[in-house]
Amino acid sequence: MDLIDYNTVFSDWLSITFPASTCPYDEILQIFSQSGPLVEQFSGRDEIRYKIGDSGSCKILSKDHYINFSISGSTLRSIESKGLQRDFHLTLGRSASNISRLDASIDYPLPGAPVIASFKQRFPDSEIAFSKKLRKIIYQTDLVNGQETGTAYFQKKNYRGHVKIKAYDKAHQLNEAMYEACGVRPFPSRFRYEISIGRGASLADFADPTRVFWHYMPKSILRPPEGLLIAPWKPTERVSLDDAVQKHTTSIEELRYYLENSITLRQLLSKVSSVHGGERELLKLVSRECDLLSRRDAATLER
Repeated sequence: MDLIDYNTVFSDWLSITFPASTCPYDEILQIFSQSGPLVEQFSGRDEIRYKIGDSGSCKILSKDHYINFSISGSTLRSIESKGLQRDFHLTLGRSASNISRLDASIDYPLPGAPVIASFKQRFPDSEIAFSKKLRKIIYQTDLVNGQETGTAYFQKKNYRGHVKIKAYDKAHQLNEAMYEACGVRPFPSRFRYEISIGRGASLADFADPTRVFWHYMPKSILRPPEGLLIAPWKPTERVSLDDAVQKHTTSIEELRYYLENSITLRQLLSKVSSVHGGERELLKLVSRECDLLSRRDAATLER
């Protein structure tokens, strides 16, 4: 049974698209095979589906100009547990890409029935305000020991927007699947809040989805931990994946893409922000290095 890191936001699904000409296809499959047995389950004209390890999966859609990987949360956790997370992030960053779906989740060691009951009490009209609009709350529940538990969807099931929210009894979901297979229900209380982002997420958000999760999570559903400092989040621009345009249009766009998706830069900024006066020191260093580069360029031109 996996060791659960409660109260920490994590990535639970990734759908990422690369240009066909620069897709690190073989490298990604190599990491999958290192994280667990890689078994092909379906192969069609444009689509291949793999089972990875005990419960992971990946669907690969190949078209003339792009290749999309839809990677399950179980696969992502298997990659992390085998110590392959850094290699995986670096591999994904080798080519331009767009993230078309990122699920960010957080688990709490709570029984599901009281949480579902609290939703019904807090939202008696089964509606919630989100982005200045009202969304319908849809419940899908089972009766367990005389209490309702299951899933609350904070939008209609046919909702076509780019941000979807749900909260569900993860232990109940796992226990029912385990009971059908083995006749036991071994999983302890575990309740999950999940946000699915269909546009604007970056590889840096995939590496650490904390900011994007709390950016979109309504406080009426779940509040962030007291004292948690959360930097502002803004969506990343989509890039062209047309094979005819294998580079960004301008050098500044290429630089902007690199900076916005640099996991190393995000880790550096996190360290800098944790030290008093760190931002000032970083700006001084960057200014000095840029000044040195300018002087070298000027000296080269004079020659």
